[in-house]
Amino acid sequence: MTRIWLARAMLARGQRDDAVVQLEYALQRAPLRDDVRRLLLEAYQSPQPRWADFDRVVLDAEQNPTLNLNPQWYQFYARGLSQRGQYDGAKQQILAAQKLAPDSTALQDEYVNILVQAKDWQNVLTQTDQQLAAGRKDGMIYGRRGVARAGLGDKTGALREFDTAIAIYKVGGNPNGIADVLVTMNNTVAPDEALARVNLLPESPARDMLTAQIYGDKQDFAHEAQTAQSVLTKYPNVPDTMKADVYSTEATAYLSMSQWDKAHQAYDSLLKYRPNDLVVLNNVAYLLADKMNAPLDAKSYSKRAYDIAQSQGGVPGITDTHGWILTLCGGRDAQQGLGILQNLVDSNQNLTKSRYHLAVAYQRAGNMADAAEQLKIVQSQIAQLQKNHQPVDAELLDGVKKMAEQVRQKTGTP
Repeated sequence: MTRIWLARAMLARGQRDDAVVQLEYALQRAPLRDDVRRLLLEAYQSPQPRWADFDRVVLDAEQNPTLNLNPQWYQFYARGLSQRGQYDGAKQQILAAQKLAPDSTALQDEYVNILVQAKDWQNVLTQTDQQLAAGRKDGMIYGRRGVARAGLGDKTGALREFDTAIAIYKVGGNPNGIADVLVTMNNTVAPDEALARVNLLPESPARDMLTAQIYGDKQDFAHEAQTAQSVLTKYPNVPDTMKADVYSTEATAYLSMSQWDKAHQAYDSLLKYRPNDLVVLNNVAYLLADKMNAPLDAKSYSKRAYDIAQSQGGVPGITDTHGWILTLCGGRDAQQGLGILQNLVDSNQNLTKSRYHLAVAYQRAGNMADAAEQLKIVQSQIAQLQKNHQPVDAELLDGVKKMAEQVRQKTGTP
């Protein structure tokens, strides 16, 4: 039990690898303890899965004559296989679990979920037909049928299934269920169809925020920002978490409309509620430096993010932004930025954009030889990414092209 408690504490602190050492030892001592095995499987499954270890631990349970009568191990394995896109194997595991618990509605739902993930739309309809025939009339089943019909290109049928789900949730007084259907309808059929039904939800801040989200998905960013803003006017006493969501939505909408000043104001308002949010600090710094040409104003934001990240062991993207902004600031800041970027690429060889930033830092420092050397590596890495059909940032491609021409002119190389 001491090792279990210690492992839970380590997992809470993000020390997954340390936690699994304790759990593996505990499992050796008590191989029939379900709670230890479940916790170990969950640890191996995320955030960066260790699938070989996950498979070993779950297969050990399936092959143990004392444990293999419990359907949960087959269900665990099915989820792991599905997470990897191995849907045929996942289906087999759920079917094995159903043999052990043929009346389990949870396993029936799990099977349909896997079919949805596999986009096996016709089989989704077949399985849900059986569920309906057995007397199950809940909104979730009709929601899945709506997704399947949308996947088959049957918009009219999909809307019919979604409307049935909404009606069931409405009778049951379940606004969260209605909201889930609207989000699914927005994603699978059309945002306008979801917007036409938003008023079926009771008036609330959550309804307005969902409306803003749908406007954003249909790229109507002006209405997205306007709807989010209205939440604070209509509901001035909403919790701080909701206020933060409002400002985050506003910032995203204004960025999409290239309204940089308004985006900056929204981010500053957001930081009152999330002062140590690394992503927000990083976004503001990039906005000021890249879009508003104000690297000196950006420096305080990137420095704050950088200091927080360093206290947590470092985050490459945050480090890159701070080094780049210092480079843009010039003078002593640029010297410090060059050092930060050099250390970053030395420890992370494949950070192509960071290496490009380092090349620019050398160029600005007048060290054209090192700038050309770094640029050559950047060009090689971009070529490899393109060969592997991996996306390459358009701004990076444009920057590299311009810099290559500048280096060529300065050094006289072809």
